[in-house]
Amino acid sequence: MRGVALAALLAVGCSVSIGGQDTFPTRLNAGCSEIEYCEALYSEAAQRSERCASCAEETRDLARATSLLNGSRSRAAQSEQLAASERQRQAARIASMESRLREAEQLAASEAEHRREAERAIANMRESKPEEVPEPASRVARSQSKQSQQPAEDKPIRMLRCRDGSTSQSCECGGPRRGCCSHHGGVAGCE
Repeated sequence: MRGVALAALLAVGCSVSIGGQDTFPTRLNAGCSEIEYCEALYSEAAQRSERCASCAEETRDLARATSLLNGSRSRAAQSEQLAASERQRQAARIASMESRLREAEQLAASEAEHRREAERAIANMRESKPEEVPEPASRVARSQSKQSQQPAEDKPIRMLRCRDGSTSQSCECGGPRRGCCSHHGGVAGCE
């Protein structure tokens, strides 16, 4: 608002004075922070310098007003550069967050597909008949050799007892214990 009133006074071509005193030097020494006000001070200083071409004070005032205007323009340019830099940083942060969001969405979709595949496999397993799993050849051979070596009048075979309370069907007391009761917590002892 001050700039508009000052510009109106400058357009008329008169200097602002209060009680007959020239207030321009005081306003010039106070400086300016807004570019519009700095431009008004510069414009007034230029007009005053033109009216008095040989006056040193007006020339100094014009140099001071030019310096203030240049400083104000420089601060405005720096402020704009900082704002542009901040906008670029903000845009980069947004792009990074959007990228992470897309990755998370892709991962979620992939995990959902894996889950559906696992659910289908489980459903297929439940629907199909269980296949008989052949006993390992080593156990079959061991049990057959033990049966052939045992006379009929021997004592009954004592089987191993597992830690969960079950009895091992493939291991007996006095025999090798490797692999015995492996799914039942290990060997607890003999029956």
